[in-house]
Amino acid sequence: MREVGAVVVHHRHFPDVLDTVGDILESGVLPEHLVLVDNSEDAGLASDLRRLLPSAVRLVTVPNRGYGAAVNTGTRLLMDLGLRYALVATHEVRFADGALDRLSRTLVERPRAAAVGPILRQGALDGPLWSAGGGFTRILGLPRHYRQSLGGAHVVARDWLDGAAVMYRLDAYGAGMSEAFFMYVEELEFHVRLRAGGWEVLSVPGAVASQTTNGTPAYYQARNLQMFYSRWAGWLRRTFSVPALIVRNVLSNLLRGNGIGPVRDAIRGWREARSTGSDWSAL
Repeated sequence: MREVGAVVVHHRHFPDVLDTVGDILESGVLPEHLVLVDNSEDAGLASDLRRLLPSAVRLVTVPNRGYGAAVNTGTRLLMDLGLRYALVATHEVRFADGALDRLSRTLVERPRAAAVGPILRQGALDGPLWSAGGGFTRILGLPRHYRQSLGGAHVVARDWLDGAAVMYRLDAYGAGMSEAFFMYVEELEFHVRLRAGGWEVLSVPGAVASQTTNGTPAYYQARNLQMFYSRWAGWLRRTFSVPALIVRNVLSNLLRGNGIGPVRDAIRGWREARSTGSDWSAL
């Protein structure tokens, strides 16, 4: 594990984040190779983190510019240390024994692999399967998690991996994640970009982790998917995919008796992204 570093992205999930840090250190990552990027914008919380983290762990407090910005900050610090691989984990993830070792060995054995991820279970390591990597629906290209058992497969190629837990080859990281998204889709777009550059993105069934998820705000879901399609999709998906998703959400809200506030947020996000096209700097 001496060539493996880790970035933990933390936003107001104290003290549970200490369990994530503990799992990573117990897996063999050296404390001086672990960076906790805290974008909580809370001086008291940062003080608590500094007090309870192992002294060699690097705590970096940054303004909240989103997940991608935090990941980029941490991985660049690991690059400066000359490390080859970087685990990226969000603040609630727990790792099963041997998970990080299996991920790093996959990167060693597959020299064209740029990103590898564990099987993610929901809520606990023995919880229901949340993600075995991701792909896109056939016509509209909507992102979806694969949620079927992979059996005894060693590795499986995927279009993208859930950003809660991914290990990267730093030689392939390049410019890293786009920071225009703020939250949701940035890892998806990054993984598609890696694959377009000839790299592999792999799910590793022998590695298991767990996460919790609170869903995605409707505004960011619609805005960011439209941003993604503006660069990575043809006319059909650029035009119809997000509106179809919004209509589906309208019907779902009506059936459940929910309000239409999230739908309004989604329409606002979609319109903003449509107005700028592929020029993400305007957002």
